Amino acid sequence: MNQSHRGFCTACGAGFVGDEAFCTKCGAPRQQAGAAAQTARQAYGAVAQVAAVGGMAASLPWQTIVAGETPDLRGMLSRVAMPGARTLAQRSLKKPGLAMAITTALDLFVAGVSGGPGALVGALPRAFAGGTTALLSLITGTKGGALRTVTGVVSLGAALVQVISLLLTLVSGLRGGAPVLSTLSMAVAITSTLTMSVKTASVALRRRS
Repeated sequence: MNQSHRGFCTACGAGFVGDEAFCTKCGAPRQQAGAAAQTARQAYGAVAQVAAVGGMAASLPWQTIVAGETPDLRGMLSRVAMPGARTLAQRSLKKPGLAMAITTALDLFVAGVSGGPGALVGALPRAFAGGTTALLSLITGTKGGALRTVTGVVSLGAALVQVISLLLTLVSGLRGGAPVLSTLSMAVAITSTLTMSVKTASVALRRRS
């Protein structure tokens, strides 16, 4: 007569026919099967988390350098269930400061390549404003108080400098007959630094809950 098995022993493969706590063939504890299943589920969850975070990390260079966006560090931290670190990253100015430094350096590079020495000299004021904003943001980090307010105000000042520089670049390019491609590339680079200045000011001046 066939017996229906209620699970199998993970040690020897013998079937359990009742609620016995130990295998009747080899004596291994029955809960080993449950522990093995739990371990497998935990391993799978860890692999899934690592894969998800790895995918988001791969998108950071695009967000920071190409798209001129603040890296989505909050999303990465939420993937690994770190609410405390997620709140800290939300308030920190270090990531916007790093992105600001990168976009400012790219702005200088594009100005030198596309516009030559004259455009490079014209980029120095916005490079100084952007570099100051980046430095203050990296120093401020998660700190509050006057330093955070100063960083926000300097970020707004840098945004104003970049708006004026963008308008002057477009006007001088159109009037001077500069190649459209070089004028457009410089305009895009300036707009990237402008975007990061506004985002940095928004994070710095946002009321902390």
